[in-house]
Amino acid sequence: MTITRYRKRPVEADTLQWTGDNEAELIAFTSNNFHALDDTDRENSDDPDATATVYDKLHSTWILVYTGQHIVRGVKGEYYPIAEDVLAETYEPAPSAPPEPAPAERDSRPRTHIRAMIEVLKEEPPEQLAQPAGLFISGMLTGLAASVQILDGGTAEQAMEAVPTRLEAAIGRAFLNGTLPSTPARTDPAGELRQIDALLQGLGVEGKLGARGMATLANTVRTMREELQTAETSKAALALLRKGEEPLPEGQHPATASPAQWLWLWNEATPAERLDRAERIITSSQEASACFLENHRARLAKLEDLQHRVSRTERERDGAYGERAHLVALLAAMTDGAVIAPAVDVAEPGWQIVYLTIGGRQASWHISPRDAGLFDDVEHVSADDPRAHWDGHSTEDKYARIRQHTRRLARRCGPACAEAHTYTGRCEGAHQADDSDTTAPDVVHPVTEPQTSSPHGVDE
Repeated sequence: MTITRYRKRPVEADTLQWTGDNEAELIAFTSNNFHALDDTDRENSDDPDATATVYDKLHSTWILVYTGQHIVRGVKGEYYPIAEDVLAETYEPAPSAPPEPAPAERDSRPRTHIRAMIEVLKEEPPEQLAQPAGLFISGMLTGLAASVQILDGGTAEQAMEAVPTRLEAAIGRAFLNGTLPSTPARTDPAGELRQIDALLQGLGVEGKLGARGMATLANTVRTMREELQTAETSKAALALLRKGEEPLPEGQHPATASPAQWLWLWNEATPAERLDRAERIITSSQEASACFLENHRARLAKLEDLQHRVSRTERERDGAYGERAHLVALLAAMTDGAVIAPAVDVAEPGWQIVYLTIGGRQASWHISPRDAGLFDDVEHVSADDPRAHWDGHSTEDKYARIRQHTRRLARRCGPACAEAHTYTGRCEGAHQADDSDTTAPDVVHPVTEPQTSSPHGVDE
């Protein structure tokens, strides 16, 4: 494919320079598509140095304008700014436009369109429409009448002087016939916009108004529709925000509100009230957290104290069991026939039972693995050895037998022959041993039950 070279056709365009103080001229030049920026607008704009904006209908956007730039009206009726130096490089002065035709030679179609529109609007008397839609239509009629006056040869100054008189007359007629309320009623802005938009669509505002003076009205309609869409979107967002809320009945204290009622209270509150409630919620949360931490620290301190007490008790218990094991080992060494066998009644490995015969009767103790070394010299037998068979005595029986045998030895032997006692308990002194006491042992509960207190549940 070959490259084809083209030359741009000469195009003439009208321009008007923005000097910073000729807003009215540019508004007229751009058919109300020009707007000067005040200080607030400039602070909120993308570039604070911009002093005005012009509407580009080709791209449906507003373009920033700087003082000294020229506003160009394109071939399609669009408007855009251009710097003076760029204008000088791109364009050259062209002959002035032909003079305006005489009034008799002017096209009568704009006047015909406006008169037809006035007749249509008269069919809907403004005083019968909801406010402010009625006042809007009254204003339209007044403006259209002024346009006809200008098209018929009048001046803009004369038309503007007549506008207040026409508006006052329209409002006075509405007040006299009772359709204009003495105080404006609260209305739905979105509903009013819908009414005006429907009325203008019914009149065919867009597409039928070819007169240049009606471009402003078309832009107004477009803006109204955008505002209507924004209002509908905001209404939907508000409905979603308030979804699920439930009004608080009169007389009910807010502190007893349900979650749905609390949501209603929050949505009904002013920004200052919301900040106050949020601050109180945060303060309460912080106080609750501090209270929880303080209670937690107190519980930890109490738990540590209990752990120390348990540890101390366990040490005391282990010490007592150690002393008992030493005494039982000594007693086993002094008693003939002592044996030690595995404890089959204890699941933990290493536990044993030592069996002694004291005063002709059996006595047994469970021995923990840590004390097993004290009984290395005691005869070790299997659990099924006849000497390792338990005779059924209880802990109370065991210590009752020991007390009985102790009393018997005390009666048999005095201090004089105490050193002559043998390991069997017989006395080799000057008197004979008296074994005639066959009184049954007294079964009593001893003050201490060592094996009952065992952590392994062994009954001693």
